[in-house]
Amino acid sequence: MLKAVKIRLYPNKTQQSYINQLLGCYRLVYNKCLDKKKTAYTTDKTNLDLKSMGNYFHQELTKDSNYSFLTEHNTKVLKQSILNMLESYKRFFINGSGFPKFKSKHDNKQSCRFPEEAISSLNDYESGKLMLTKQLKDLHFRCSDKYKSYLNKHKTNIRSATLTRTKSGKKKNFYSLVRLYKIFLTVFYNSGVVFQVHNNHHYNFHFRIFVLYL
Repeated sequence: MLKAVKIRLYPNKTQQSYINQLLGCYRLVYNKCLDKKKTAYTTDKTNLDLKSMGNYFHQELTKDSNYSFLTEHNTKVLKQSILNMLESYKRFFINGSGFPKFKSKHDNKQSCRFPEEAISSLNDYESGKLMLTKQLKDLHFRCSDKYKSYLNKHKTNIRSATLTRTKSGKKKNFYSLVRLYKIFLTVFYNSGVVFQVHNNHHYNFHFRIFVLYL
């Protein structure tokens, strides 16, 4: 069963900066792993699986001095990009959808997925603050008391969350965007976030939390 809940989120500048860095790192891991998988198959028809890609991520990519910044982020979140890539392969072979493509920083849509263990179980939604990982604490939001109570009641059923950023024009005044900060939570949970980022661009951030609803 699906149920949508919308709340308004008010991230500070530090939180905005961190989320943009996280999206960039997530995209990097996706692209590196996609290149690794394609190269292996082209070279000797080796089909790298999840375990092989996980080993590559931990043993090579995060230990490469050129990508040392990856360790500043939650590895459980970054590894979800590998699952995204492998799921794209699966859709291509089973459903005939497009072959997986490399992601660009210029794409209008950027996203990353938070697994269950990367979302704090200590969240008290009635406090009006949200915690995802240790780097993303005290994300302020607003919604009705009814929905805060509902989120608290079902928070133990959260299974994953997806944060998506989409560009939607330009704004000159940061404060005019505060009212647009939103998070959409759904049980199997559609959720979204909107906030201002660098260069005076206006971005929409959609955040989907998937909750097992019994």
